[in-house]
Amino acid sequence: MHQWLLYKHLDIKLIGFGIMNIFPVIVIYNQKLYGTKTYLSLLKGSNLQVLVYDNSPVAMHKMSDFGREIIYKHDKDNGGVSKAYNYAASYAREHGFDWLLLLDQDTIFPEDSLSQYINAQHLNPDIRLFAPVIKHLDGRPFSPTKSFLKHANPVEKHPGRRYSLSHIVPVNTGMLVNTEAFLLVKGYDEMLPLDFSDFKFINRFATRYNLFFLVEMVCYQDFSNEEQDTDKLVKRFEMFCKSARYCKKDNFYDSICFFYVVFRRAIGLSLRTRNTIFLKKISSHYFS
Repeated sequence: MHQWLLYKHLDIKLIGFGIMNIFPVIVIYNQKLYGTKTYLSLLKGSNLQVLVYDNSPVAMHKMSDFGREIIYKHDKDNGGVSKAYNYAASYAREHGFDWLLLLDQDTIFPEDSLSQYINAQHLNPDIRLFAPVIKHLDGRPFSPTKSFLKHANPVEKHPGRRYSLSHIVPVNTGMLVNTEAFLLVKGYDEMLPLDFSDFKFINRFATRYNLFFLVEMVCYQDFSNEEQDTDKLVKRFEMFCKSARYCKKDNFYDSICFFYVVFRRAIGLSLRTRNTIFLKKISSHYFS
């Protein structure tokens, strides 16, 4: 307890001691870095060196937009978060960063997030993965999740504790992962650019490191800019089907579960858009 209080009341010194060994990677899509929720709430003024991985069809920035603290990578082919996080891990290894902070553009972090991560590291030196509690803006839980029939169901857990990755899984954004451990389990599967990517990574990670620490902070995921265009939603659903089809099915039960997840998503989108094209896409993009 005394050690925790020492770190808690010396946040500024603690940041000066440990922050430079954390390497954040933020994945952006059709949005400039400086307008993202994640940059504004976490990275602005942090003095961290950051990788900005831009998956937009047309680059949101030029290299000249940034100083030396920002590494900018444009991937016009949109390799997804998996390719971005793997790229960041390679950079982190080459430049001596021990920790990767995985981020998307839509997460709102509390003011003391960086010190909370660092405190958690110092108090749990054997843990190789840390993650925050994440909620929707209306307070509903978002992460961590528990899988049921291959569907991610958010669960409410007490922060400040260790949990088994066999029971609950944190989502991608906000995960602080030891670089060596990340590379040892071969990182993310780039055949899963977004959907199911965190579950596949955690499955790999749990084969060597079964525990993670739920950090004492609550972040909020802002989905206020969710896509409304049906054509774009159809393309997004096609990608979802492709990822579900690629996921390994060990038995008939797994096959039923993945079909359930795809069918559930199709029904939801059909009701939302009043269009049955999503149900038709199951045949052409999941079973084909």
